[in-house]
Amino acid sequence: MKNYSFIGPMLAVILPFLLFECLHKGIFLDPSFVMPKGHFYIVSLVAIMATIIAIAVGIVGNRIRNIKVTFLSLSFISLAQMFSVHGLSTPNFMLHANHLPGIASQLSIILATFWLWLSSLSSDNKFVETLARLQSKLVPGWTLTLTVFAILGMSFPHVVEFIPLNMAPLNWILTIVTIFLNMVTMYRYYQSYRFSRFPLQMSIVYSSGWLIVSQLIMILGDMWRLSWWIYHILLLASMVVMLTGLIKQYSAKG
Repeated sequence: MKNYSFIGPMLAVILPFLLFECLHKGIFLDPSFVMPKGHFYIVSLVAIMATIIAIAVGIVGNRIRNIKVTFLSLSFISLAQMFSVHGLSTPNFMLHANHLPGIASQLSIILATFWLWLSSLSSDNKFVETLARLQSKLVPGWTLTLTVFAILGMSFPHVVEFIPLNMAPLNWILTIVTIFLNMVTMYRYYQSYRFSRFPLQMSIVYSSGWLIVSQLIMILGDMWRLSWWIYHILLLASMVVMLTGLIKQYSAKG
């Protein structure tokens, strides 16, 4: 059994974080790219399109009665939909300066992490079995819940300021939880990949690793710096690699 396949995911986690550290610590030049207009349009449009794709994946998961595919869809619906709020709430476009962008980005990662971790549990887990009985309602119900939050957050941004997700010490507590859950997810899917070699399993390993790095950059980085933009790219890569893994696995089965 070959064991070196984990080197790729390890490098995919370590190298972006090392690049961030080199930029952030001044080893490399870390210029400031203050582009609120680009942030508003690019992040919002990409996240909205990703939400549509994630919902489509959820519909497929429901049709093939695969609860784990549904969980993956819910993970990336969470990531994409909350990140669309992050983009749309860019200060001085639709809203004045507020805490919603930071709160929405934090929610995008912790919620995506939760559903990814849930997808790594055994199918005979009692909680998974309970959700499996509600599978047809999960995607529409969760999408509606996040939509309501998005509407309320965009309509009353001052209300979410009472949710200190982007402030110490809560942001560090969430970071520890996020890292732990993603590490568990990576370990479980990698162990499964060693035996079955399904491309989706390795995709999830990469995706979870990039969520870890994104979380760290989010709380350590300085807004608008080149180093800060890295986590936006990693979150997009996390969604792309997951979609690629799904297509490879289920097109091969077809």
